[in-house]
Amino acid sequence: MSTDPSLLRRLRGLPPVVLILGALGGLVVAVTAAQIAIGLHSRTTLASLVRRFVEGRQEADSWRIMGLAIEHLRSGSGTNVYDALFFEQQVKFQYPLSSLLFVWDLSASTLVLLAQLAVLLTGWATWIVLRRSLAASGYEPPRGWIGPAAVIGLTVLFFPVIKAFALGQVQTWINALFAWVLAAWMLGRWRTSGVLLGLVLLIKPTFAPLLLWGAFRRRWAFVTAAAAVALAGTLATVALFGVDQTFAYVDVVRHLGMHGEAFYPNQSWNGLLHRLFENGDALQFDRHGFPPFHAGVYAGTVTAMLAMTVFALWWPTCTPGAGGAVDLAIMALTATMTSPVAWDHHYGVLLPIVALVVPPVVAARPFGRATWPIVIVAYVASAQTFFNMVTRVERSPWNLVQSYQFLAAGVVLVLAYRALRVDRVMARLECQAR
Repeated sequence: MSTDPSLLRRLRGLPPVVLILGALGGLVVAVTAAQIAIGLHSRTTLASLVRRFVEGRQEADSWRIMGLAIEHLRSGSGTNVYDALFFEQQVKFQYPLSSLLFVWDLSASTLVLLAQLAVLLTGWATWIVLRRSLAASGYEPPRGWIGPAAVIGLTVLFFPVIKAFALGQVQTWINALFAWVLAAWMLGRWRTSGVLLGLVLLIKPTFAPLLLWGAFRRRWAFVTAAAAVALAGTLATVALFGVDQTFAYVDVVRHLGMHGEAFYPNQSWNGLLHRLFENGDALQFDRHGFPPFHAGVYAGTVTAMLAMTVFALWWPTCTPGAGGAVDLAIMALTATMTSPVAWDHHYGVLLPIVALVVPPVVAARPFGRATWPIVIVAYVASAQTFFNMVTRVERSPWNLVQSYQFLAAGVVLVLAYRALRVDRVMARLECQAR
């Protein structure tokens, strides 16, 4: 059977990055099929999670715990909500009270619809990031609906994004908001980007180092917009719940920093160290407790956080991309990786970062012929789940592979640093924005 020559010509005319993204999607599907074929199919495989997204079914991980906090606040009990839930009842309510402003009185069906919308918006923002990055790197982005449809499809096939949805996690909203932080930045709308970051900080303050980054890079429109939104939300929280209730969250943050999580989906320095020291159960999630304090884990977590944050603030200042989108993405990924608790679904923020970083890296090929294999391995490791396989190496010298998603994020971080050196992205985008 002959192949349509016009089809071959159209395929040859597509940017290599577009072709490779299509191949990556095929690889993710192939890995899922292989897992099912060898009997590793479960409710946490990618196929199961995608089915739940299509059917609009999710658990109530965040929603249940946030609902308990709302019930406690409505009860008029004199007990601090964090003392009552987190410390006494050992319910893992780990969000600032400002996060409750977003979910107050929302029904379960509304939360499902908003989460589905958030996934689609994550894909749309990722397409904007990819399109701008392709254009700035010397490639012609595909026209029409094929590009955004393909990227939205890849978004639904991106394990961290779709797992956040399936769990009923507020992280679904954070993933979408961060994707639009990056998209707005690349469109030259720095103040809008800051407003969106401010909303993220009200739900989860993990990205607070981005304010420090913005100040160091003198991106004042970004910093002031984010700080204004975060401050306004905090003041509203204080007015509704009081000073003591609002700032008791500091005790929760301190406790999380001291203990972290050993359970294998914690893909952070903290989780990796817990598993290396065999401190806590890596295969069973403790819904009401944390691993015991371990001085080595704590010291390693703090050291990694300080070292990576200082490096992310200092090293890019010597590069052409300082203060640009790649620089911002580096700080966001650094904040995620060094957080005491960074569940696998928190790496939904990695998708738009990959879309940003891959085009300039592919254009420059900093690792020669190894560039594409590195990109492919990092993407597939980030987009898929292999936990059904790697859990079998628990309590062995090979348990490092349980942190494969963390390691894949580290590879993307290295690629981002290399992209700064060959940054044709922000130089062109800055000119276009002006």
